[in-house]
Amino acid sequence: VWVSPERARWLREERTVVEELADGAVVVEVPFGSRDWLVREVLKGVGDLVVLEPGEARVAVAEATAA
Repeated sequence: VWVSPERARWLREERTVVEELADGAVVVEVPFGSRDWLVREVLKGVGDLVVLEPGEARVAVAEATAA
C-alpha cells in the first residue's frame, strides 16, 4: 500500500515499510484476511492510501469508491 508523506509518519510505526520514497511517501505491507477489511482501511485513509497489489484488492477499492 502506498502511503502519502502526510500519513507515512504514523504508518511507519504500525506497518512494515517495504520502500521509502524520495518525496517522503512510503510503501508498506498490510497483511489482510478479508478483502472487505482492506477496502475499509484504505477508504479510511481519505486519499492518503493506495493499494498497489494484489490486483483484486486494488480493483475492489476502485469499485468501492465508484459506488
